[in-house]
Amino acid sequence: MTLHLTAPWMNGRCGHPVARRLRSSLPTACSALPLACSVLVLAALSACGGGGGSAEPTPVDPTPASLQITGTAAVGRALAAAPVAAKCSSGSGSATTATDGRFSLPIVGGVLPCVLQVATADGMLHSVATGSGASATANISPLTDLVLAQAAGGDAATLFAGFDAAAQAKVAPAALAAAITSVQTALQSVISLDGVNPFTDALVAATAGAAGNGLDAKLDTLAAKLAAAKLSLPDLRAAIVKNGAAAKVVVAAQVQPAAAHCASLRSGPYVMVNPNETEDQYRVRKVVVDAVALTALQPDGTVDAPAVPVAGKPCHFSADGGRSNFIVSPAGVIINHYLANDGSNTARIAIGLPLQTIAPAELAGTWNTVELGRDNGADQPAVNSYANVVVDAAGKLTTINDCKYLLPCAPSGGVVAGFSANPDGGFNTLSDGGEVGRFFAYRAASGDLMLIGLVPSGVIVGTRQAVLSLPTEGSTVTYWDVAINSQGVAGNLIGDVRTYTAVDAATGTYSRSPSFSGNTDSFAINLPRPGMRIRETCRSATGVVTACGLISLPLTGMGITVHGSSRDTFGSNFLDIGVVRPAGSTSTGVQAVGPAAAQAAALGTLVVTGGETYPLRASFTIDGNGLINGGQYDFHKLSGTMTPCTYSLDNAAVCFGTSAGFNLTSQGGVITTQGSASAISLRAGPDVFGYTYTGTLTGTVWTGTWTRAADGAPNLITQSGSFSVSVSITGQ
Repeated sequence: MTLHLTAPWMNGRCGHPVARRLRSSLPTACSALPLACSVLVLAALSACGGGGGSAEPTPVDPTPASLQITGTAAVGRALAAAPVAAKCSSGSGSATTATDGRFSLPIVGGVLPCVLQVATADGMLHSVATGSGASATANISPLTDLVLAQAAGGDAATLFAGFDAAAQAKVAPAALAAAITSVQTALQSVISLDGVNPFTDALVAATAGAAGNGLDAKLDTLAAKLAAAKLSLPDLRAAIVKNGAAAKVVVAAQVQPAAAHCASLRSGPYVMVNPNETEDQYRVRKVVVDAVALTALQPDGTVDAPAVPVAGKPCHFSADGGRSNFIVSPAGVIINHYLANDGSNTARIAIGLPLQTIAPAELAGTWNTVELGRDNGADQPAVNSYANVVVDAAGKLTTINDCKYLLPCAPSGGVVAGFSANPDGGFNTLSDGGEVGRFFAYRAASGDLMLIGLVPSGVIVGTRQAVLSLPTEGSTVTYWDVAINSQGVAGNLIGDVRTYTAVDAATGTYSRSPSFSGNTDSFAINLPRPGMRIRETCRSATGVVTACGLISLPLTGMGITVHGSSRDTFGSNFLDIGVVRPAGSTSTGVQAVGPAAAQAAALGTLVVTGGETYPLRASFTIDGNGLINGGQYDFHKLSGTMTPCTYSLDNAAVCFGTSAGFNLTSQGGVITTQGSASAISLRAGPDVFGYTYTGTLTGTVWTGTWTRAADGAPNLITQSGSFSVSVSITGQ
């Protein structure tokens, strides 16, 4: 038998292992088994590409994976059949979880560290595998996602998408250990993670047929608390990242059970700040809110009757037969609009903040403030004051600038030492004149802070200075609005929806569509100072342009804007509060009435000589004999009561109406709760501001003229005009 050996094998160019072995053993094999030798040679030739004259291939030996990552993906239950992806310092790979959430992910040429991502029904979760060996453990869960987000500075998804050298440095052992500690501290009020490493500790996920282990139970607890608080994992993640060392305090409030009617109202302690009260126990009152039962535990141990959700108006609740109304901002601040039980039925405002322990040092920064206070004495109308202050790292006030309306700010002549912790919560301030102020701060989930303070003269609201951006043209804002006049009396709580129009980036201005009352207004942002905006004129539904100057201060991150007057006009200052309403709140108009007798219909127009117009509201109460025995009116955010007078022949020309009972002759006729039976002459004033209204009540419409006598600075001239208002009339 003749063997024909091809040149490639003979020249040693065939590298197949079988060929190499055959070459070394062929002489012995062929001498013993010629047929077997022929078969082996043919097989070797085939393996080397010979026998057919075809080109020689370049074989590649399989290389085993250089990195293997194992772990469990779970959210309190196993994530079954979920795709897992990994990106490493070198190499990447993918796998699918088993029914119990476990996965084994081989990465050819992989080098640690690696970031991992798993898809869930609610979005992506992330994790990280670290070390230097050929294998690593990396569970994937909400806890690993929180820690990785903290290490990444806010966005684990971005870190995964671009896992470059800078991103890898963020998951270095020291950085990751610090992030684990931060999340452990932030979640102390939710679950205990002491001694737990969520990445590498054994995680046995619950399945339909088996319970999970202790780490899996912690995931269950976290999920249950987030559901009760109506808080998403991304919301919790943002709160932890944005609040840094203060996250523990913020998260403790955020994870409390929420109201079914309002996700931002959560159970826990609140401080109610009431600038209308004179006694400390009522000016600052701590209550414990049960957001599920909608009750409040008062300091004396009594529990208020449950509040009632207002149908179709999320985050709006009423109590006491509608005399008290509560609205809640997106950040969880409560505005309480209520009618006083002192016989006056005067509407008032109190503000509730979730009670937090905040150190004076946390207030460091530059602040804008708005104040409504009685700087001219207790019997004088309150005026607006504005300030720009700087707080240092010790909570001390290093700079205080008084900002008079639209004028430039100037250094204050007074000195306030700064903020010091009050043992009963909040802060104290002490001025050089010996006046003590009580302040409270609230930190929202966004990391932003607001301040509200009670000083002897009134109330101060502040926020850190932040440059405002223009709204998007065509977008809408849905909000509540209530104004407190210079006597501390609140008007109606109004709901409104506005659309932003005519946004002009070049001038930093924008306009809004007509309000509930028909006015269109325009604002200029970052005036008179950064973080504020001004509105000088409004245009009525009939196209008349009027002066309606105000300065607005949006409270960053709170969903609240406070407004004050932009004009130093005696008696015309105010504090207006606007609160963003949640989705689903589309109703407009009166949400809650001011004084009990001031109904929605009591809105008219007061015309100043020269053409300016202002809103006017008026109401009267009548006794069983059909006689007016009380009343209230307001002119451009002011309010007062009708001046008493006793009718006689001597004063018949001037005594037409009083806040006390008066007779048929002076009144001109009996009126009913539906209106007057015939035209009735009515006179109100002069009030503390010098205004006098004289007119005729026909049905429920009061029309006439008004005057204001010159009384020295700041009112140096006599003013006059006309008015027309639909009066609300109620019986007693």
